[in-house]
Order: sequence, then C-alpha cells, then structure tokens
Amino acid sequence: MSRRIVQSWLAVSALAALALAAAGLAGAGPAQAAANSVRIQPASASVAAGANTTVELAAEPPAVVPAQNPNEAPAGGLAYWIIKVHYNPAVVQVAQGLDQNANPAALCTPMSSPAGAGGGVNCDVTDEDPSNPEMDTVVSTGAVVFAGNRVGLTTDSILATVTFQGVGADACSDLTIEVDIFDDLRADDDPTPSNPAITNGRICIVGGSAWRWGDADCSNNVSIGDAQKITRNLIDVPVSQGEGCPQINGGVLANGTSRIWGDVDCSGAVTIGDAQKIARSLISLAITQTPPCPGVQDTVSVVIAVG
Repeated sequence: MSRRIVQSWLAVSALAALALAAAGLAGAGPAQAAANSVRIQPASASVAAGANTTVELAAEPPAVVPAQNPNEAPAGGLAYWIIKVHYNPAVVQVAQGLDQNANPAALCTPMSSPAGAGGGVNCDVTDEDPSNPEMDTVVSTGAVVFAGNRVGLTTDSILATVTFQGVGADACSDLTIEVDIFDDLRADDDPTPSNPAITNGRICIVGGSAWRWGDADCSNNVSIGDAQKITRNLIDVPVSQGEGCPQINGGVLANGTSRIWGDVDCSGAVTIGDAQKIARSLISLAITQTPPCPGVQDTVSVVIAVG
C-alpha cells in the first residue's frame, strides 16, 4: 500500500475513532439494510478518445443486526472501507480538473460526509506498481460513524465519483474492484472485509472523427456554405456532405457529450440562428453559446449516435 494511502487511511480512522467515542452506548441498531455489495455504475461505459466519462463507485452496506451485548456496537453497516479500482492507464486515465484552490487535481471526488456523522472520506489516484504499465489505481477510503446509533452507512451509497478520459484507441479497460476493508464498528483487532459481492466495470474507447464545430458538411473548413446548408436543411432541401459526415439534425457524441449536428450553439435544436452564428463568426462578430458548447471552428471528436 502506498504511503499516501496509508496516511489517508490513518486520518479517516482517527476521525472515526473520535466519533465512536462521542457516540457512547446510546441507541439500538436501525432497520436492516440491503445485502452487502460493491459495484461500478454504470457497469459498461464508452468514451471517445480525448473525451471524458464519469462512473461511480457504489456500495450497499451489510445488513445491521443489533448487538446482544449492550456494551458492543451493532453488527453490520459500513463504517470503515478501503476499496481500490484498478484500470489500464494506456486506455483511460483519471481526468484532471481544479480543486477548491484552483490547483490541478484529479477528478476523483469522494462522497460528502453524511449529516450527523463523524469521520472522513477520501479518494486518491495512485500507481501502486510502477513496474506494471497496465495497472493504475483509484483508492476510496472512508470512516463514517453516526453517534446516535453507533453504526456507519446503512443505505445504498455512492462512495466516490471518478471522471475518466479516453486516451487509447479501439480498446477497453476493465475497472476491477479490490476490497481491502469493508467493515462495521464491531470491536475487533483486525478489521477484515465482509466479503461483499462485487460488480466490476468496463470502459471502451469508441472510434470518432475529428471535425470542426460548425463544419456542417465536414469539408474540414467552416465556411458560409455550412450556414447555407443548415438553412437548406431547415426547409427540407437536400444538401451534399463529405464522406462519413453526420446528417444535419442527427444525433452525435461530441467530445463524449450528446449533441445535434448543426446545432452550433447547443440550444437543443437546429435553427436559423445556428446559420447566423456561423456567418457572424466568419467576420469575427461575437456570438453566444450555451456552456459548455464547443466554440465555432473548435476541433471536436465526433461519433455518430446509434439508435
């Protein structure tokens, strides 16, 4: 285990210990929760190279059973965990964003601490085995204790949200879960996993073509002809397009986001305003876009949507 993960786990364990001490002996166990399991959701995702997709690490805690000994915490619930998700960095990598201080940070976001609970949660990205170029790891660590009933999580919970960027081509990466700790608050000297059922995930890179946003006919150049073709399409007049070009008004994935080809301002529909905005951009006049819409003439990875 890397030093950073150990430090993270020690920190959340210390917080949980403080919360447990504050809990005292109050309260009985709550109603039973669903059977214990850990999963990636969605289990299958696709992304264009250069685009992002987000998956969740979710858990259904073990069912809670009230303790027979009043001096002991109830069994069940999820109070401590270390869960790893292994992936192939040659196919996908954890995308980079900005933290609260505007510093670069991996888009690996832990769950918010539930109201009324003590403890802490974390999400790290690490290379546990530098000698293995096909294995990097996301690590979710947590310690959550509710003082009122001395249990941890009891309902289906999203422990972490991870945004991956596609970096490979025509390849897939398994998202393989490894559970190190998945434990309740029972007093034991060696927290061990409760053998949760595991559902792994998978991300596949889908082929895409690089087109300029606003290049309605895929000529590799945004011109007044694109504005004209959008206008012709609106009155059902046939238009010519380059090979492999999406149909105007057809669904596409643009940088991994669902869009409509020809909907230049991403308003949700192709209108005469899209043609006007292409024309305005060609003479350097300002135009408005619906964030996070690509800019006119930006290069985007485009996949024609199926179905």
